[in-house]
Amino acid sequence: MEFLHRGPSYVSPCQLHILSESQLTMDQILTKQMAPLRRELTRFFTKYPVDLSRRMNFEKEIQNLFHASFDQSIPSTLEERILYEKQLIKSIRYQLNKDQLILRRTVDNYNTYYLGSLNEFQKKSDDFVQHSISYEFIGMLDCINTEQQQLDEIIDSINSQFETLHQKRLINNDYRTKFIISKKSTTKLPHLYFLPETNEDIEMTVQPKFSSYQYSPIQKLAQYLDELLRPLFNNLSVSTRFLNTDDFIYKLRYFAIKLDSLLPKTQFVTFKIHDLYDNVTHAGL
Repeated sequence: MEFLHRGPSYVSPCQLHILSESQLTMDQILTKQMAPLRRELTRFFTKYPVDLSRRMNFEKEIQNLFHASFDQSIPSTLEERILYEKQLIKSIRYQLNKDQLILRRTVDNYNTYYLGSLNEFQKKSDDFVQHSISYEFIGMLDCINTEQQQLDEIIDSINSQFETLHQKRLINNDYRTKFIISKKSTTKLPHLYFLPETNEDIEMTVQPKFSSYQYSPIQKLAQYLDELLRPLFNNLSVSTRFLNTDDFIYKLRYFAIKLDSLLPKTQFVTFKIHDLYDNVTHAGL
């Protein structure tokens, strides 16, 4: 329990994450670990072009430093701790599987875990999808109906819609070119998963999350709409939203002193709005 009390944000020491029973060689593991950094560097140099030779030298030096960091020996005290925590994690996974339990961080990002019945969590996740108007079951993925086939169908459908809009002269060619998706791109389908939400007054509920929108087929369109709508929302909600603690204190003082509206009968309440996107229509926007 002491180990779990550290919460989801706890960072394991040194090289615990690669000391697994994987059949990969160290070079293969390091290549896999380096992949996210490579993608970020590619994105950075695409946005801020530099001389090709300088870029190649920089990337080579980064790779050499990354590999060198794994060649350094680990102090014996840390090595003992690594092996102990590795065994501890293995034991926790075994116990969770044996007792059909789930251990997952909570949706509130308060660095806490939820420990509960796996069957109950799966049932609530399934019920959420079945009763929500935001999701529709299309089919099962298998060796015939693959994820790549689903992705290709979605890309074709999106591109077809933009071609139709362009033919009807509802968008110009610049927007058509901007939003058309190439099948050679790194587009991926985001994966839906659920995180538990706990409350003292009600039972555990689940909230949907997506693995990443970064490579989603609609990422460019979503980013464009966000840039278009967010300033409008910010302007309309500037008097009723709080950016941080300092902003809250400033507006509370303004409410109490300048407006003289903080009365003995004033009540403070907290509430949560779930599925806001289901309750806001296009006409309302």
